[in-house]
Amino acid sequence: MNNKGFTLVELIGSMVILGLLMLVVVPNVVGLMQSNRQTVYIEDAKKLVNIAKSKVSMHKISTLADNQCAFLGLGYLDNSEFDSPPNGGCYDVNSSFVIVKKNGTTHEYEYYVQLAEFYENRYNGILEPTNIKNITKDTIKENEMLTGEDRFDYKSDAIDPKIADGVSCEGIEQVITRNGPKSYDSNGEGMCAK
Repeated sequence: MNNKGFTLVELIGSMVILGLLMLVVVPNVVGLMQSNRQTVYIEDAKKLVNIAKSKVSMHKISTLADNQCAFLGLGYLDNSEFDSPPNGGCYDVNSSFVIVKKNGTTHEYEYYVQLAEFYENRYNGILEPTNIKNITKDTIKENEMLTGEDRFDYKSDAIDPKIADGVSCEGIEQVITRNGPKSYDSNGEGMCAK
């Protein structure tokens, strides 16, 4: 009699081989997905800074004195391209911004960006103002819980003039946003870039 089935030994052997393959493949796929998310945050930050640069070049913000800063919120900048963050959450208009600083030595503009995605009551992305030239994959933070005093606020008096890398500004000029400042409830309603 000729049966066309697998023996128990063949089935166990197949399962062992599949298990070994999973041990090798799954970590690589997970690492690749995380690297891709980090790349999206960096590219979105560069895009946001380029929009800020166009505002500066079109003189949409007043001329800054040396070591002064202008705060450009995501609500002020054209944010129509920022509706698909990598984790499927939304970029928080109150926590995502560009600070433009006029360097006192070189008299050139420097750009610091913070881009915070809100997803499942946690923040992901570039969670402290960082010079666009210094952003790397190591800059990206994931699953940060920010509540109460730690949560970002869009009010000008909440913007700390101390920026990443020890750079400080003598004055921060608040730029009025087109669709902000916004407030939102504990579920995040009203916080997304649209």
